[in-house]
Amino acid sequence: MGRALTWAALMAAVTGAQVPNPVAAQAVVYDPAHTTACLTNAPRPDTRHACIGRAAERCMENTPGGQSTVGIVACLDAERQWWDARLNAAYADARTHAARMDVANQLPTGVTPTPTLLRDMQRTWITFRDQKCGYEVALWGPGTGAGPAGVRCLMITTAEQAIFLEITR
Repeated sequence: MGRALTWAALMAAVTGAQVPNPVAAQAVVYDPAHTTACLTNAPRPDTRHACIGRAAERCMENTPGGQSTVGIVACLDAERQWWDARLNAAYADARTHAARMDVANQLPTGVTPTPTLLRDMQRTWITFRDQKCGYEVALWGPGTGAGPAGVRCLMITTAEQAIFLEITR
């Protein structure tokens, strides 16, 4: 039963589907402050990667049952959702910036517009993320570690993309 619930949580994270989640009954103590502070204090943009997972780790420490499979998945997914919101904001900003850049650079006719390149890159990244994390889950076989590993992969991969878009806009 634990594996099926963990898999449901992972699939909800991967697909965005609303799947009943047993951790909803559990009080998850998630606060992005540690990740936010780390990002703010990162000496250079390329050092922001060290901040990924800080809030999830604190969540696991502060949530009753946070070290259980269900607790780990809930905390990792809370941070994944936080990074996903950052990613969406960074993507919107990057599209706006790309459109302005094309106007400022007087993009010649026949050249693919930068917002289109950005959109296509992001669509390819989504496929890459899903395949990468699906592979990571498969490495665990029937073990209960597959759920946490999959959500952790989604969190890290989403965070890396958010940071990339924030740095390059």
